[in-house]
Amino acid sequence: MNLAKDSILIHGGIDGDETTGAVSVPVYQTSTYKQDALGKHRGWEYSRTGNPTRAALEKLVADLEQGEYGLAFASGLAAINTVLSLFKSGDRLVVSDNIYGGTFRILDNVFKNFGITYEIVDTSDLEKVKAAISEDVKAVYIETPANPLLTVTDIKAVADIAKQTGKLLIVDNTFLTPYLQRPLTLGADIVIHSGTKYLGGHSDAHAISTTNSCQLCSLFFISDVKGLGLDPHNLQYDEKEEVLTELGRQIVKNPTAVSDELFDKLRKFWNDAEIVVIVGFAGQMIATNNFNSVLKIDVDQRLLPIINEFKPATWREDIK
Repeated sequence: MNLAKDSILIHGGIDGDETTGAVSVPVYQTSTYKQDALGKHRGWEYSRTGNPTRAALEKLVADLEQGEYGLAFASGLAAINTVLSLFKSGDRLVVSDNIYGGTFRILDNVFKNFGITYEIVDTSDLEKVKAAISEDVKAVYIETPANPLLTVTDIKAVADIAKQTGKLLIVDNTFLTPYLQRPLTLGADIVIHSGTKYLGGHSDAHAISTTNSCQLCSLFFISDVKGLGLDPHNLQYDEKEEVLTELGRQIVKNPTAVSDELFDKLRKFWNDAEIVVIVGFAGQMIATNNFNSVLKIDVDQRLLPIINEFKPATWREDIK
């Protein structure tokens, strides 16, 4: 789809419902679908395998990422589980050293039991990435900016290394979303999102994996047989049941605007105060505007009044 990102938010994915003419995709609550004849279905067989509501979200995020395919999962770890299930005993992964803790836990406590090993590498250092590539390495798994310290990895440079050595590149794009960063266009093979963060912003649409690669059939099969697909009820996010996540079309801009406002308030405060604050700000390291949404602060106690004054903020566990 050759549209600007804001236009894709409005016109991307699947608009409306062909069956009824509804302008918003309904929540299809069925578990199974009528077949016209034995084995002859209308594109839908069983909701664990595929659901029209879920498909609308999958198509929209694939469009935003400029990918060919998308899969929606019940949680971020369900998406990570599915992607890691592509590998078999004896395979090895190169993994960013500053990565989401859940990714490390599932690698170290689950997949290691199946003979899948990993090497933790500072992927912001390209020479270290090259040195870590060996014959048994099947993929490089990076998160950039990484959770929680916002370490930045050059996606295109790592993609070039992966391609030259015949390895997959998997990118966790949770923090920047396709509104600010599109790893597939930089050479990544598979992109993962935890949708409860910036992508959805409402702690409801949990995770998406998008891909341009031939790995789709394997990812789809694993998601189906493990039963990891996203419940269509989780796509409906407001209490009046008027808007679906995939048709809300503002999945990134609102959280970004909120954090921009907080950043501006803090910046003005810092200019008027002699307070030392340790800040990790990914936007300072990437030639892209509007990165204020990715901000890590080791807070000086004297900053708490202005942070607490910020009404839209909700303090919660959001990176577990």
